[in-house]
Amino acid sequence: MTVLASEGVLGYGAQVAKGTLATTWYRHKAANVAFGPQQAIQYFPPEVGGGFHPTGAFKQMVFAGGTATVQPRLENVIGWLMHAVSGQHSVISGVPEAGVNRHRFRPPDNANDMPWMSLRRYIPGSSNVQTDVGEIMLDCRVAGVRFTLAPGQILSTSWTFQGREPDLALDTGAGEAHAWSWSNSYETYQSVPLAHQGSLKVPLDEAAKPSTGLTVDIINRYTTPGEELIIGSPYPDDFVLLNQSLVASWIYKWHNPTLYQRILTYGESADANGYIDWSPIVYTDSMEFIATSPANISGKSNPYRVRMFAPEITWQSDGPPTLVGGGWLALRFIGTAVEQTNPRDYFQLDLDNEVANYTWPS
Repeated sequence: MTVLASEGVLGYGAQVAKGTLATTWYRHKAANVAFGPQQAIQYFPPEVGGGFHPTGAFKQMVFAGGTATVQPRLENVIGWLMHAVSGQHSVISGVPEAGVNRHRFRPPDNANDMPWMSLRRYIPGSSNVQTDVGEIMLDCRVAGVRFTLAPGQILSTSWTFQGREPDLALDTGAGEAHAWSWSNSYETYQSVPLAHQGSLKVPLDEAAKPSTGLTVDIINRYTTPGEELIIGSPYPDDFVLLNQSLVASWIYKWHNPTLYQRILTYGESADANGYIDWSPIVYTDSMEFIATSPANISGKSNPYRVRMFAPEITWQSDGPPTLVGGGWLALRFIGTAVEQTNPRDYFQLDLDNEVANYTWPS
C-alpha cells in the first residue's frame, strides 16, 4: 500500500552537552525533511588472486546529515533552531510592547561555544502493521540556514544539519511501546511571515529597495565527518566551527543606478567630461530585512516578526545590467558580511514573539 510521507514528523531538542541526548523535544511542520543516517561504503582495491570484479566491500563510517525545508512558524519553537545556527541568544523583554519579547540571536564569542542539538525523524509505516520507524541523531550541529523571500510568497527557510551518531528506533508512533512524546503542539500557520509584510534595506539612501527576490544564508563550516574520523570508532569524533559567514543575494528592480555606480566608483566625482573613474575601494554598507506575520499577535498591537541585520557587507553586482529587447531592467547584487571587532556584532537575527526565553540547557 502507499504510505503518506506527510504523516512523518520533524523533531529537535537542545542538548546540555556533547554526548547527552536531548530530553525535551519540539516538533515543527515542514515541507521537506531529507536528513537522516548516512553511511559510507568502500570497496576493496584490486587484489592479486582475484578476477576483474570487486572482491569485497566494507563500511567506512556512519554519521547523520541532510536538510529540512520549513515555513517558519514564529510563535515558539523555531527560536531553538535560530539559536543553534547563530550561537548566542539574548532577550529584550517587553519589546516592542508589554507581553512581547525580542529575541536576538548572534554569533558566539568563541567558535567553541556553538551548541549541540539532538534531531529525530518519524517515518510512518502502513496502517495495518507496525512498520513505522524512528531515526534519532545525537550530537548535531546546524551547518546553515537559507532564508528565501519571493514577491507574494511566505518566508521559506532551508536548514542544513550534520550529526555524529544516528540510531534507529522502533515502535515510536502514538500508542506503541516506545511512543515518542513532544513538548509542544504544532503551531498554526498564522505566524508564518509574508514577503509583502516587511522590507529590504541596503541603506545607501535609507530607503527600502524594490526587490524581486532575496536569499540570506548563514553558513557554518564545520570540520567534515571524514576529517573527524578516528581509529577505534565508526563515528566522527567532533565537529568544530572553522568559520561562519553571512551571504545575501537580491534582485534589484531597477529604479536608478546609484548602488551600481557606488559599487564601481565608490562615490568618485565626475571630471569635466562627465566621466567617473573606477575605484579599487570595495563598497560596504549595512543590510536589513524584515518580514512579519499577516496579523498581529493575538491580543497585541504588533505582529510576529523576524529581522536580519548585518552592519557591514561588501557588495558587488552580478555583472553589469543586461539590456534585453522587450524586457525590463533588473540586476542581482551579492554581498558577504565581514568581520567585526566583536564577533557577536557580525549579524543580528531577531525574533519577536511571546516566548520568555531560549536559554540553552546546561
